[in-house]
This record gives sequence, structure tokens and C-alpha cells, in this order.
Amino acid sequence: MKANNRVRILEGVIAIIERDGLTAVTFDAVAAETGITRGGLIYHFRSRDELITASHAFLADRWRVQLDELAERRTGGDRQQAYILSGGEAPSRAEMVLMLDSAHNDRVASIWSEVRDSAAPSVPVEGDAAAMARFIAGLASDGLWLMQAQDPNGLPPAARERVMAALIEMSSPKPDRGV
Repeated sequence: MKANNRVRILEGVIAIIERDGLTAVTFDAVAAETGITRGGLIYHFRSRDELITASHAFLADRWRVQLDELAERRTGGDRQQAYILSGGEAPSRAEMVLMLDSAHNDRVASIWSEVRDSAAPSVPVEGDAAAMARFIAGLASDGLWLMQAQDPNGLPPAARERVMAALIEMSSPKPDRGV
């Protein structure tokens, strides 16, 4: 069995979730989607639960890579600003479905929170105006991400870029600027 079959399987699961939702993910559906036999699927994932958990980790890892790339390309290595910028990207249906699925499942919630906690602005301590501004910019970025999930048209690209620029500016307050 090729090592990349695991990735093919997970990409197949994501395609099914995108098209048909989480409840449509079965071994038979994944086998039909990927062309990998049911036995081949079970070789990599012993249960549907293991398959869904791995799908959470697969998408969370993609988010981690996106944050790393944004930090390197656009923010001079600042992961918190990269997190804010990642809110400007419209989520896929699979991302939204799996994030919602994680809301009441501590095992998979920890997969997502590990990535979030590595980059999201922290809750500020009282009196730290710069940290408060960065935290609020992160919350606004989360809101933009959700807004884009609800509106299939999203913001026009130029407007989204202006919002993201404002949030980055907000997250980089000058020492003499208060919030």
C-alpha cells in the first residue's frame, strides 16, 4: 500500500464532506470516491471515528501550514498577525462542518485549539492596551471568517483587503496609542 494512499483517503473524505456533508462519510462512500478498496481503507483507518478524527487533523494541519506561510510571506514571522490574516480567507464547507463538529467533541476540539492557540492573539491582561488591540483584531478576523462562510459572495476582494489592512494596523498599535 502506497504511503500517499492515506492522503488520498483523507482528500476523498474532504471531497465527500464538501459535496454531501459529514453524515455521508462511510467506508463505502470513501471507497467509491477514492477507488481504494474497503480493505485498503480499513488498513489505514480501523473505524469511521478514526477516519473522521484524522480528517480533523488533516484540515487543522493545512491551517497550520497556511499560518506558517502567511507568517513568512506577509507578516515578518508574526504568527498572531498571520492568524488575523487567515480570517480573510473564506472557509470551505468541510472546514465549517468539521469546526462545528468539534464544538461538542473534546477529542477533536483539541486538534483545532492546538493550532489556534499557537497563533491566535491571547486574552490580554488588564492594562495592556496593545494586547487588547491585538486580541480585538483577532476576534474581528474570526467574525470576518464566519461572515464569509454565511455569505456565498463574501466581501469584494478590495474591501476584504482594506478590512485586513485595518485589522493588521489595529494589531500593531503604537506604544503611545491606547484602547
